[in-house]
Amino acid sequence: NRSFAARYLGASPLGAMVPNLGMCRGNGDRWQVVGVVEDMRQGSVTDTPQAELFLPFRQTGCTNAVSDPVLIVRSSGDPVPYASILRDLVKQEAPALALDSVMTMEDRVMTSLARPRLYAAVLVGFAAFALLISAVGLFGVLSYAVALRTREIGVRTALGARTLDIVWLVLRQAMAIAVAGIGIGLW
Repeated sequence: NRSFAARYLGASPLGAMVPNLGMCRGNGDRWQVVGVVEDMRQGSVTDTPQAELFLPFRQTGCTNAVSDPVLIVRSSGDPVPYASILRDLVKQEAPALALDSVMTMEDRVMTSLARPRLYAAVLVGFAAFALLISAVGLFGVLSYAVALRTREIGVRTALGARTLDIVWLVLRQAMAIAVAGIGIGLW
């Protein structure tokens, strides 16, 4: 991949010779680089790309490969019906191998994102619960404050205060309580 080429092969990797280093016995002591592919994340979408060397299974015949072989197939339609065909082809070409995990790239990405999505869902749940508790608390405090000022509100109304003035009085008090609570919470 590009990381391997940049780290070990320099500016012009095509045609460079890579030593076998004992990864595959009996296949010569060096391999020639015939192409460079883009970096990709193997485990999850948050992993950083690593330097990798890709070997054609059929040409190298590595029985002690560093990692499990991966087969990637692009299809124009629904890939699920092709799974049985792929299993048969792999069985014909390499009887010792088996396809154990057949999934679409979308499923693979969703699987790698399952834990972060769970954490996000739990965090949203706790945030919504905290918001509900604070709203209920604000309502209770405001209701108590308005109940204490019932006589004052009655006097204001008797002296000619409009309904909008009374509502504004209560809303100002609610905003003062909310701002004080947010300030204390942030502090």
